[in-house]
Amino acid sequence: LPEVSYALRRANLATLDDDQRLEVSMEDDLIMSRKLKIESQKSKTSSSSSSLR
Repeated sequence: LPEVSYALRRANLATLDDDQRLEVSMEDDLIMSRKLKIESQKSKTSSSSSSLR
């Protein structure tokens, strides 16, 4: 489950040094932006397909 590992990594951030923390947060931002893109694409395709009907 990505949500669980995400929460665990968030908890681990407190023990990381600043460089690692920055790396992890940038990684998380990439993951989140990808998720958002996928979500927006899903909503776009579903709305366009519903208008075709």
